[in-house]
Amino acid sequence: NLMLGPFLLFTLAGLLQRCPLRPVLLRLSAYSFSIYLFHEFTTQTFRKLAEAWFPMSPLSLLLQYLLIPFAVVLFCILLSLILRRFLPRFYTILTGGRS
Repeated sequence: NLMLGPFLLFTLAGLLQRCPLRPVLLRLSAYSFSIYLFHEFTTQTFRKLAEAWFPMSPLSLLLQYLLIPFAVVLFCILLSLILRRFLPRFYTILTGGRS
C-alpha cells in the first residue's frame, strides 16, 4: 500500500497532462482557495435547505449526497467571481492575495 500510493499519484498526474478538460481545470484551479474558504458554511446551509425542502427518502438523500458538492463548488466560484468584480479589495483580503 505504501508503494502503491505514489505510483497512482504519478499515474493520475500523467493522465491529467493529456486530459481534454485540462484548460478548464487549470482555469478553475484559480478558485481553489476560495472554495476552501467558503465551502463549509455553504455546504451546511445547502444541506439544511435540502432537508427542509425535500422529503427524507433514500433517493432524496442519495441525490443530495451527489448533487450538493457540485452546487457548493459552483456557488463558491460564482461568489468569488462576484466578490472579485465588485469588491476586489475585500476579495484580496479574504484570499490573502491569492488569485
